[in-house]
Amino acid sequence: MQKGKIHTELEERIGQYVQENNHLNKLDIAAHFNADPELVWKIAHACGVKLARVPRKLDKKNTGSIEFIRNNSHMTLNQLAKELNRSYRYVRCLAENNNLPYKRERTFTPRPAERINGNYFNITARENWLI
Repeated sequence: MQKGKIHTELEERIGQYVQENNHLNKLDIAAHFNADPELVWKIAHACGVKLARVPRKLDKKNTGSIEFIRNNSHMTLNQLAKELNRSYRYVRCLAENNNLPYKRERTFTPRPAERINGNYFNITARENWLI
């Protein structure tokens, strides 16, 4: 072990296993040794090994919302929030955390030619003859 000291034989075995199987997460390794997941994490940290992240569990409410967002990717986040009766922030975080597609809000930025002295004038070719 490089950084910390391992005291028991179990901790030594866990440390060896962690170094060989760093693609596993702490729950998998803890289940293999019937040990505490926090102990596994501390041993891995002491060895300088980064373990895989534990996947988050989704409750049924989230799964339904995720499916709804996935099936209605043509809607904006505001529309999705209204349909799901949830906050905009909740829907945005849900969509971004699960890599779900959604329609972006159209932000209109005027061309430099349409800005005169910092003021915005939307002049189209059709309206140009009025000036």
